[in-house]
Amino acid sequence: MGRSICIVGYAQETRELANNLPAGVELWGMNINHKFMTRFDRWFQLHPPVWRGRPFYGRTLEHMEFLETCPVPIYMRYPAFPTAI
Repeated sequence: MGRSICIVGYAQETRELANNLPAGVELWGMNINHKFMTRFDRWFQLHPPVWRGRPFYGRTLEHMEFLETCPVPIYMRYPAFPTAI
């Protein structure tokens, strides 16, 4: 049998449901979902460095700190962090 993957979107009603999945399910998060997810195996930073006219991918410095220290691969268009692909 293949592996199980849950891609976690940002929908407020469902984004935290992934926290209850078994450890064998890979969790793939994106953007600022790190605020809501207790674990993750891969990360996706979907927005460009300047998004909506704001730096830091349109987010706060807290998000930049997360990207700098993210322990899993980060998939992004402009790889600029230690684990970025």
